[in-house]
Amino acid sequence: MLIIEWKDSHELDIIKQTEVDDFVRSLPPLKDLKIDGAVGPSTFRAIVQHHASKLKRLWMGNVETWLREEVTSCFTGVLQEYPLLQLEDLTVAIRRSKGDENEVAIYKTLGSLPRIQTLDLTLDCADESILPHVPGPGASFLGRAVGKDVNDNDEAMELTQDRSFDGFYRQTFKDLQTADGTHLSYGHIRDAFINSALDEKLARAIHQIMIAAKGPRSLPLQRLKLGTRGGCQFGSIDSGVLAGVCDYMGRPVLVECSLPGSGPTRLSVTQVEDSRDSYHPSFYNFAYTRDGPPSELDSQTEEVFRRLWPVKSKVGGSWQKEWHSLPLAEPAITRM
Repeated sequence: MLIIEWKDSHELDIIKQTEVDDFVRSLPPLKDLKIDGAVGPSTFRAIVQHHASKLKRLWMGNVETWLREEVTSCFTGVLQEYPLLQLEDLTVAIRRSKGDENEVAIYKTLGSLPRIQTLDLTLDCADESILPHVPGPGASFLGRAVGKDVNDNDEAMELTQDRSFDGFYRQTFKDLQTADGTHLSYGHIRDAFINSALDEKLARAIHQIMIAAKGPRSLPLQRLKLGTRGGCQFGSIDSGVLAGVCDYMGRPVLVECSLPGSGPTRLSVTQVEDSRDSYHPSFYNFAYTRDGPPSELDSQTEEVFRRLWPVKSKVGGSWQKEWHSLPLAEPAITRM
């Protein structure tokens, strides 16, 4: 096995990225490869193109600096052009995008890998790209990656508003702001909640999409690990209790199939504490050090939460018992 690791992944510039890509291409085709750090699209392409013929186990670093279009094009485009026909075990992080068709397309592409049997998938919910880029030496890597150049005035410093936000969701979430007074909106909190909500129903739906994408001679997907991270992470903003809410809803889930030949196929879905419960040690250690989810929500958080998940009096009104995942994009599912 070859392990490639760099510490300051957020400061990996284009020159260093090119050096990594060239190094990956210089190696003989590998069976096992782990890259720990922020993997850019060019490195992913280099790995797939050069090692597709032999690669059986692949652990890849996060994709938090990729634009969503790049994530989709890599997983649906590159993997279709250079299918990893021998890959059996994959650890990777992808962007979570509220279960839209782009997200579903990634699940289908991963499921279509003919020999994939173990998949450790981190759903990256971070939405730091909504923050504008302020030019200067203090600008964050994130701002440079997104490439938003704005002037230092109130209008330019407003956060991006999704067109799907109605009047309620366009309200500013006044408790959260950057040092310069930039506010989040209720809609940004809503999206983080939607992306972070991972339950048994969603885990089964993702697994079913992957199974349906399998070819007739493919090996069964025996083990699927799912977990979210990054919900309500908005750059330098301290999100308070929000991160605890997202962490709780995004706890890792393990989907396992009974082995072939052991009777009727049975599917078990269990919640696991963290990525150390994976089949192999994962470097996506999204075991948080917080004391646990808040017992109660503040008024603004409650307002956004209840717009998605109204109170159910029969279970006592505890938010921890009243959330559920939202369905994946229906058109993408029906076309399978």
